[in-house]
Amino acid sequence: MKKYLNYLIMLGMMSFLLGCSSSKATNQGVGSLTNTKITSQAYYPTSEELEYENILTADKDNWCQVVQNAPAQTTILLEDGEYVDACAIRNKSYITIKAKNKYGVRYTGDDFFLTLEDKNHHINLLGIEATTTTDNFNSGLFKAHGYGNFDNHHIYIKDCWIHHSGSGILTGPRNHDITVDKCLIHDIKMGYAWYALGWHMTLSRSVIYHLENNGMVLRGHFPLNRFWSFEESQAVDITQERDIENIPEEEWTHRITGNFFGEGYGRTAARNWDRGTAIAFYIGRGNHDGDDAYLPPQNVLIEDNVFYNITPSVAPNGEVFAGAITVDAEAGFSSDREDKVAGLIEGTVIRNNTSNVPIIKSFWEKPDFSLITQSNNKSWDTGLLEKEFYERIEALK
Repeated sequence: MKKYLNYLIMLGMMSFLLGCSSSKATNQGVGSLTNTKITSQAYYPTSEELEYENILTADKDNWCQVVQNAPAQTTILLEDGEYVDACAIRNKSYITIKAKNKYGVRYTGDDFFLTLEDKNHHINLLGIEATTTTDNFNSGLFKAHGYGNFDNHHIYIKDCWIHHSGSGILTGPRNHDITVDKCLIHDIKMGYAWYALGWHMTLSRSVIYHLENNGMVLRGHFPLNRFWSFEESQAVDITQERDIENIPEEEWTHRITGNFFGEGYGRTAARNWDRGTAIAFYIGRGNHDGDDAYLPPQNVLIEDNVFYNITPSVAPNGEVFAGAITVDAEAGFSSDREDKVAGLIEGTVIRNNTSNVPIIKSFWEKPDFSLITQSNNKSWDTGLLEKEFYERIEALK
């Protein structure tokens, strides 16, 4: 009887875990409020916006030309094959680029498979596998420029598999309303699963593991009325600017909901600055890489995620860097206006997450934990999480 009761308890615990990390990330779920004033939802296109009736087909030799010439409200079906040619577009809208068969398109080039240069919106990218040949930050599945006057928005990436690649996804500080949904990302060699500058950035129902560096990096965004180049941003001090038009203070920049972040076994760090963190807030000050020009993440929601065996590494100051969510920021969390520019904005909510490692750690400056809302986060046995880890990977494959 006791053995049977223990079995029932085990089943109940697994059911709870599966419920926490499954698809709460619907259009309504991801719209959960970090602030009662927030009314905007994460971006999820309708079925009509994913499957346009005007259909074109393309293959590995002509796909970029077909995309560049396609009119609005077109679905471009890509034939199976190994693709080596990357594609850059601008001034395109209402386009779906879709593998005819999920993962049937395997990109093995040395750049980003798709790059949005400027003024693109309502672009869908579905079912692509990317495993690039170069070990650098500028290769992977998707890149959206964001400096200067570049502006790309309402982008949806779903059912993609990115692995053993230089980077995964890179978005710039003037991009907004981008959603990465039900993707499998692992073994990124140099960059990050998603280097997420901009605002209204959503990661949902995805699995990210084997983190050579950080998984998802939450970075800042440019004021809406500023158009600096990368070189100009290196010399800008946002605290000296006047009449900054920012997104409203009750708005949000990042939502991370319903994902599984897992390290797994056998990871060997490739570089001494590797972090291995699932989610990292990063704001550096005065380091001449443009950070002084960014307004930081605000009203971030990290909800219904699972963190499994996030491998510790040692920071330069000797601290063991073992948190699932880390504050890798020189200014920490702050609520004063000037510190908001120099650090991370008050309003982050971390709730309903499951982990077998510490949920949040800090690096450099210590955050003011009173400015972070944490609730219903739970620790679970490693064995239970391991089973779900492999089940979630198989489900996405």
